[in-house]
This record gives sequence, C-alpha cells and structure tokens, in this order.
Amino acid sequence: MRLPPDFDSTPWLESPLRTKAGTILLAGSLRDSPGIGSGGMRILGNHALVVLLKGIGVYRDARGREIPIQSGHAIHVFPELAHAYGPASAEAEWNEIYVVYEGPVFSTLRNCSLLSADQPISRLQDTSQTFERLKRIFEQPHPGTEGQAARAVGEFLALLFDISAYPTTITTPADDEVMRTAMGLLATPQEERWLSANEVSLRIGMTYETFRKRFRRSVGLPPARYQMQKKIERACASLYQGPPSLKQLAAELGFFDEFHFSKAFRQVIGQPPSLYRRHLAGE
Repeated sequence: MRLPPDFDSTPWLESPLRTKAGTILLAGSLRDSPGIGSGGMRILGNHALVVLLKGIGVYRDARGREIPIQSGHAIHVFPELAHAYGPASAEAEWNEIYVVYEGPVFSTLRNCSLLSADQPISRLQDTSQTFERLKRIFEQPHPGTEGQAARAVGEFLALLFDISAYPTTITTPADDEVMRTAMGLLATPQEERWLSANEVSLRIGMTYETFRKRFRRSVGLPPARYQMQKKIERACASLYQGPPSLKQLAAELGFFDEFHFSKAFRQVIGQPPSLYRRHLAGE
C-alpha cells in the first residue's frame, strides 16, 4: 500500500507493556492515514481499539457490514474478523489513535459480551476527553517499571469499559422507530414468553423476509441472533446472582431444555454455563 507523502505515524510505545493479566502490544497516532484494507480486508490476529479523531469514512467486515463512521467513533477490532476501514475518499482527512492489545483480562470483556464482534463500533461521549485519557495512559517513558505497566493496562481496561457502554447501532431514519420496537420485543419476554422473530415481524406489520433484511441492515445482525445474544446476556446476569438451577434458567429463557441452553451459551460465551458459574465463584 502506498502511503500519502504527508502521512505521519507517531508510536507511543518503545516496547510492549506486559502484565500477567494482559499486554498492550502497540499504541500510537496516525495523521492523514489512508486507513486499513484499501486493497482488501485484513485479519489482525489481536484485539485493537481505533479512536477516530478526525474524518468521515466507512467500516467494513467479513460479515457483510458497511457502517458509516466519523469523528467521535471508536472501532473495536477482533482477532479473527477480517475488516477494513478508512476515509470516504483519497482526499479526505483521517486522524486516529490505535491501541493493540491481548490477554485474559481483555478476553473476559468479550466473554461477558461487553466487547462483541456484533457491535464493532462505539460512539465516544467526549472525544477530547478520551484523547487526554489515552495520552495520560502512555505518557510515562517506556519501557518502564512493572508498576507502570500494570497502571497503564488497568487504566486502559477502565477506558474500554467506558467506551463499550455506548455501542452504535446503525439505522436509517425510516427504520429507526420500527427497529427500536422490534429490538424491545426480541430482547424481553412478552406476556410471560419469548416471541419468535417471525412473531415479532407480524406484530410490526412486515413479512419475515423484509423484517429480517431491514433488521440486519439497521442493527448489524439477524433478529434471531440478536435475541439469542440478549438471552445469554440475561443468563450471565442470572448466573452472577445465583439462580436455583440451570434447568430453571433454561426454561425462563425459552430454551427447549438444559442441553440446548448450554449449547447456545457455549456458542456465545465460549464456555458452558456451569464452568462460567464456577469462574464467577472463584473456583
């Protein structure tokens, strides 16, 4: 890839910040960047956070999503997901901060769905404040002491928590209110039972195929998958609080039996609910 003549890259780390909980591999800023994947999508192999300070462009990934992005958005990159992002045109400005990271403490965010490949874009509450927080995290000379590394990783983890609280769902004005209604119907039991995606489509007055296409375009994933994610999020909260049994939890969430619940939980979280519960108990 040929870089513009005024392309500027400023690394913020001389070497990775390593702790037992997690590692920050790279961090820095890019000015007048052409973005990533102009010749095709890439697979990074690590988690990354990209904060767009200036620019208007598009995020694309292997799931077929094309999401408009602009200053004040953050991109979450996932190790296995092929993706591309960059300015809307070759002449457009694109200034970003990037942080590449890995480790068990960050994997926990994904296991708990605080970070999810279904929601790759977040909106920042205050872009300048986020920029200042990132500067403070990396302002110490590196390589530094183990304490400096632990402080940096901890502060970056706190920043990820804050950013992940504001995922961006992309909707068109015409679909906005209808899709919000559909999301509510899918995410919570109605009349003491969970409606299927087909039943939700009937309630909002669409054929299922039209509803499925509009929902995926607006929210970024199919309605059935969105509902499954919301069910598992409820399951995680219930496991934290300590439900009477997995069998009862499976029934409350509308699964056929405990086996189907455990299978779905493993697909979303990466481990069965029984093991997840033991981890919560510190076993």
